[in-house]
Amino acid sequence: MEITCEDVEEKRRHRRARS
Repeated sequence: MEITCEDVEEKRRHRRARS
């Protein structure tokens, strides 16, 4: 699983993304 900067931004805005 790779984490992209977009994923990080999404988790920072709403940490209820896919766990």
